[in-house]
Amino acid sequence: MEVVTKEIEIIQNSNGIAHELTIDPKDTGTVIKALVSGIYTNPLKTILVEYVQNALDSHRAAKTEAPVKVILPSKETPAYIVEDWGIGMSETDVLNLLAKVCASNKRNSVYAGGFGIGFYAASAYCDSFTFRIRQNGIERLWVAGFGS
Repeated sequence: MEVVTKEIEIIQNSNGIAHELTIDPKDTGTVIKALVSGIYTNPLKTILVEYVQNALDSHRAAKTEAPVKVILPSKETPAYIVEDWGIGMSETDVLNLLAKVCASNKRNSVYAGGFGIGFYAASAYCDSFTFRIRQNGIERLWVAGFGS
C-alpha cells in the first residue's frame, strides 16, 4: 500500500510568513479520541482487527509462522490480550511511533495500515489501555491514556 501525502500551508499571516499548525499538548487525548471516533464507526470490531493486524505484521517482519495469541475479555480475565512473537519494539520505537500521532513505519510497504492511527483504536472505546512490549529479552510496560 502506498500512502500519498503532500504538504499544505496551514496558516499564513498577512506578511506571507507560514506558521506550523500544532496541537496543545494538554488536548492531545481529546484530538485523538475525536479523530479515531470519527474514522472507526464500530470501535469494538476495530480494536479486535487493528491489534491483531499489528501482531501479524510483526510476525511477517520477523519471518515467523507462529500463531498470534488472542484472549477475549471474560469474567475471569477482563482484558483483551493480543500476544505475538514478532520483532518487538525498542523504547525509541515506542516514542517515535506510538507516542506520535500519525507516525508510521508502514507507509509505502507491504504491511496493512500506514496512517499512524491504528494504535489509537482503543481510544474510541476507553480512556486508557496497557500494552506490554518485548524486544531482545527486555520487557516494557506502557500505559496509553487519552483523557476524557
